[in-house]
Amino acid sequence: MRPHEANATVPYTAIDDATRVRALKIYDKHTQANTIDFIDHIIEKFPFRIREVRTDNVLCREELAA
Repeated sequence: MRPHEANATVPYTAIDDATRVRALKIYDKHTQANTIDFIDHIIEKFPFRIREVRTDNVLCREELAA
């Protein structure tokens, strides 16, 4: 099921390349507000300063292909 389909959830995941520390948070939709909330979440929870955020933009590619 794709995130834009009914009753789908969207997992947001962060993994530190060096330590493999991870964060996961589930949202009902992929929105700018949820993305900002997730970034705030990992800033608060990770035990170190975050210098860079890389994305895979999976949802953007799926929406463009539709």
